[in-house]
Amino acid sequence: MMTTWRWALGFAFCVPSVLAAADRNLLQNPGFEEGAAGWQMDRFHTLMTNPAAAASGRVCLLGETTAPQQAARLIQSVEVRSNRIYRFRVRARGTRGVFMALFGRLPSDRERRRIASWDRITSQWSIYEAPPISPATDGTMTLELVCPSSFSGEPGRLWVDDLELLE
Repeated sequence: MMTTWRWALGFAFCVPSVLAAADRNLLQNPGFEEGAAGWQMDRFHTLMTNPAAAASGRVCLLGETTAPQQAARLIQSVEVRSNRIYRFRVRARGTRGVFMALFGRLPSDRERRRIASWDRITSQWSIYEAPPISPATDGTMTLELVCPSSFSGEPGRLWVDDLELLE
């Protein structure tokens, strides 16, 4: 009986530490609370410093396309390790018809590839998740969130906040 109790107690302390390590966000400044730090943004992006507009905190990013064939690219590079699983998710809301896509260039890639795309962005804050990413080699992975794109969607506005790349 005592052995079972000790094993259960050890398991109870071990599992939360393993789960906490698995949920480490590798993105710098994921909620834009430090402005543009860590991000490459383009001319289609604006930082919104209005707590009522943000999903959490006081800042979010607004991307806006005003004509067909435009794309607002948000880029960040992170160090990744081979044979690990990385999960990307973002909170977003948008105007009717906007499109969002995630591209990535893994350490072994010569060019970027599409990881996920979402064409049904709602007007309410929702979480959008990409399929798991597992690099074959250690190195730098560059993520490019196109938010929004009028190549595959309507011109419009897309708000993003709380981006995560979980290891």
